[in-house]
Parts: sequence; C-alpha cells; structure tokens
Amino acid sequence: MTRSPVPVPVTLLRLAALEQTGQQVYEDNLARELGVLSEQVSSEITTFASMRSSLPGRRLPLSLLKTAPLWLQRAAATVAYPKTGVLHRMDLRLPASRGPEVLTIHDVAPLVFDDEGEMPRHAVASAQAADRVICPSAFAATEVTRVLGVTRTTVISNGLDPMFRNPVRLSEDGRRRMALPTRWVLHTGGASQRKNLSALAASWPHVRQRFPDVGLVMCGPPHASRAKFFGDLPGVVILGHVERSLLVSLVTSASAVVVPSTYEGFGLPALEAMATGTPVVASACGALPEVCGDNALLVEPTAEGLGRGLIEALHGALDDRVVAARLSARKRTWQACASAHVEVYAEAWRERV
Repeated sequence: MTRSPVPVPVTLLRLAALEQTGQQVYEDNLARELGVLSEQVSSEITTFASMRSSLPGRRLPLSLLKTAPLWLQRAAATVAYPKTGVLHRMDLRLPASRGPEVLTIHDVAPLVFDDEGEMPRHAVASAQAADRVICPSAFAATEVTRVLGVTRTTVISNGLDPMFRNPVRLSEDGRRRMALPTRWVLHTGGASQRKNLSALAASWPHVRQRFPDVGLVMCGPPHASRAKFFGDLPGVVILGHVERSLLVSLVTSASAVVVPSTYEGFGLPALEAMATGTPVVASACGALPEVCGDNALLVEPTAEGLGRGLIEALHGALDDRVVAARLSARKRTWQACASAHVEVYAEAWRERV
C-alpha cells in the first residue's frame, strides 16, 4: 500500500491591519483555501503587531527592526517565528528568517513613491534572503527583480473574492438612504499619488457635462486628497470606508468602475467589477492590462484619456464584452491560487530538508 505524502508544514506570517485592503483580501482567502488542502499542506497563521499597536497579535519591535541589518532581523525572527516547517512571510516589513522561507511581494510601491509608507532599510537583503518570492502578476515580478534584484520569483494570480460570484445589487431604498444618484461611476481604493486621483478629478467635469445624471461615488480609507481634488466637483459622493458586502452591491450596481492608477501590482477592483458584469475603464499601466486583457477600456492615465474612456463606457462601448469579462474574471479562483502556493511551499521544503 502506497503511503500518501506527508503534508508540508507551513506557517503564514502576517501583519495586523486596521482596514482591509487588497493585501488582507489575499491573506484571508489564501488562509481559508489552504485549510481545504489539508492533505497537501498543514497550515497555521500567526499575526504580528508593533509594540505600541492596539491591534491584536504577537508583539514585534517593528520600528527597531525597520533599520536593523539582516543578521539582527534573523535573530529576532528566530525568537518570534516557529522553528520548523516553511515560513510564508506575507509582508516585507516582517523580519527575514533563516528559512525555508517564502515571501509575498504584491508590489514595490513604497520603494518607488514617496507617499506609500516606509520599507525596512535593508529591504533588498530581506527580499533576497527568501527561497522564493511570490508576486501576483508578471508586472509585479518584473518590478521586484528591477528594484530588489530578486530573481527567484513565481507569478501566482490573485483570485476572485467569493462575494463577487453571487453579487446582489443595491436596493432602491439603500440607494436613497445613502443619497446616491440613480446612475454612478465607482472608484474604490486608496488615494496616494499612484492612484492618480488628480487626473480623474480633471476628467470628471467633462464626463458630467455629457452625462449630468451620472454621479461619481468614491469608496476607500479617508484621505485628504479626495476632499482636495473632488470637494467642489458636481455629482461626487465620498463614502469613505464601506463594509465589504456593501462594496459588492455598489460595484454591481454601478454604470462603470474606473481604475485610474498609474502603478498596480495587480488590480483587484478591476477584476471584481468585471466579475459582476460592470464595465471597467482602467489605465493602461502596471498590471492592469494583464488583469483586464481585452475586457476593459484601457486608456492613457490622463484627464483626456480617462474622460474619453468613461464617456465611451457610459455610451455602452463595453456592452458586447460583459459576458467575456465576467467569464475571464471568474476563472481566477482562490482555490487555484492556493494550489499554486502549495507547489512553491513543497519546492522550498524539498530544497531545505
């Protein structure tokens, strides 16, 4: 009788977060799907937080480790991390271990833009210490090689949040309670420099002139840029952070979703909108062409390009691509993502054991 292989022991290492971003969506869904693959991988998750954080999690002196050399990071990791199995470091801000170790890097925006937060001083050495680096797109992998000098990258696409597979439209009562227009373009996500909100704001008066009944609804963590760029524009509703279930309904009910970013390691808002059949207008930048393919209007990330794309989308230019877009988006599953991760874990485990 042939014995089944022993499951690869893996510990997922993550940082506590106050709000759910695309990174937390990845971490939550990956952890869930790895639990289903118990015959192949034995996984558990450990969450860390800074010493002064009010969030739950094991404490790490992250501010001190930010400037620590690699040897000191590894010493701290030896104390804090499990001693056996593969360690999957899901954030470059966590200290590097002595391995076997897998690291996920979604993008290197903090090393390219000055308003994206800080990375550890020795981020290059920390990234190169990993046995494998997982990236969500070929664009992200290219950037990781260019900026960090990492060559052992593996591209594994993010999946589609199950909530977007059976979406429910926003009710008429819900729309009225939120004081939303009858039709809207939706933007969801951050407001840092690379999100390109200034170009979207400059495009909006032209869109509004052609479609005075259409509003612009904006969701995302509070940020001064939204008030700065959109505060005086007509038809703009700034909702701030919304619950995930409400976001699904807003995406599903929108007349279009706009992703004006100039730099994305993946682009979950575009994928999620396509899955609901909502037309997508996205910048032809970063990983967005890779994620969207021919199923979105890819435009130059300028006010003119975004405005022209939104006007075309609202005129129905994407109507014949809705079915193809939905099918394309729904092929990206977290099950497939998790299975691909297991293969990477097994490679790292074999090489080190």
